[in-house]
Amino acid sequence: TENGSVSPAEEAGIRKGDVIVKLGGVEVKSAEDFTAAVAALNGDEIKVTVNRDGKQKTLKLTPAKSTDGAYRLGLWLRDGISGVGTLTFYDPETGIYGALGHGISDGDTGRIVPLSDGSIFSAEIVGIKPGQRGKPGELCGESDELYALGDIRINCGCGIYGAAQFDGKPLDTGDIKTGKASIYCTLEGDTVNEYQIEVKRIYKN
Repeated sequence: TENGSVSPAEEAGIRKGDVIVKLGGVEVKSAEDFTAAVAALNGDEIKVTVNRDGKQKTLKLTPAKSTDGAYRLGLWLRDGISGVGTLTFYDPETGIYGALGHGISDGDTGRIVPLSDGSIFSAEIVGIKPGQRGKPGELCGESDELYALGDIRINCGCGIYGAAQFDGKPLDTGDIKTGKASIYCTLEGDTVNEYQIEVKRIYKN
């Protein structure tokens, strides 16, 4: 503003990680909804409804006029997230799959991202960042987001789940037990290779 930096949202009590569901009486389901509602602001006090830890909370704030003449709330909004992960299992009869083995979390809050909708795509591995003690490694990849293989229906602590259609021959999974085993993984390009491993320990549940 002409008088320095302000954040009406912070002053009103909006916190990092809140999910905005209504702004000035307008239901918000996407960044486009939010942008349209903000464009209609005129400086009057408005009500903002957020979802915080599973409970809805309504707060009042007064937009501030920025130096470009527009009224703003002092918020940085995240509307989507993407990354590269590993497929865990796939059932060709139902199309159901599971992937990642952990939830998709917000990099700033550490919280699992609430899911509206999502898609999965094929990827080509272009690099590897080796893991270190206490820090997992990372596969770096590129994906073609013009053609989706399937959807994402669940994002939880155990991974993401949905339905998709994959090419190639599916492999049968065996009983989980200690000893010699094989895993199949893509570590370069889009070629799947078999790697010999040894299962040392099994954690129940």
